[in-house]
Amino acid sequence: MGGIESIVRLLDMTSRFSEQMLHQLSAKRGITPAQLFCLTYIRRNPGRTLSDMSAALGVSMPACTRMIDRLVQARLVERYESATDRRARVLSLTDKGAQFEQDITEERLRLLRTVVERMDGASQEALQRGLDAFLRASPSPETFCLHCGGEHDDDCPADPG
Repeated sequence: MGGIESIVRLLDMTSRFSEQMLHQLSAKRGITPAQLFCLTYIRRNPGRTLSDMSAALGVSMPACTRMIDRLVQARLVERYESATDRRARVLSLTDKGAQFEQDITEERLRLLRTVVERMDGASQEALQRGLDAFLRASPSPETFCLHCGGEHDDDCPADPG
C-alpha cells in the first residue's frame, strides 16, 4: 500500500499512539484525559472563567462544571470570584495542581522526545516538515489548537492568519 492511503493509515496509528499514551499517563495519576486538558488550559490561560474554558475546549457547561468540581475536590484547581464580574468564577491551579500538570506534561514530552531521538536527523526533519504541512492544510485549525495563551508561538500551524 502506498500514497495517500498509506499516509492516512500512518496518521491513524500515530493518533492512536498519542491517545493511548495520554490515557496511560492520566490513568496512572487517577484523572481522565479530559481533566488533564482542563488543567493544561488553566495553566496556559490564567484568569479565565469556567465559561471561557467550556467554549475553548468545546465542552458543555454542565460537563465542564463537573470536571472542575472533581479537580477542586482533588485540590488541583480553585475557583474564585472575578474582580470584574461577581457572577463569574475565575479558575486557577493550586500549587499541587500546577506541579501535577507540569509532571504529566514533562513525562509526555519526554516519551515523545525518546521516540523522535531514535530517528536519524533526515527523518526528524522530514517528519517536522510533514507534520507542519499537514496541520497547515487542515480546514479547521481550531480542532487541534492547544489554547496555549501566553505560550503562543507566532509560527503555530493552528494560527488562522
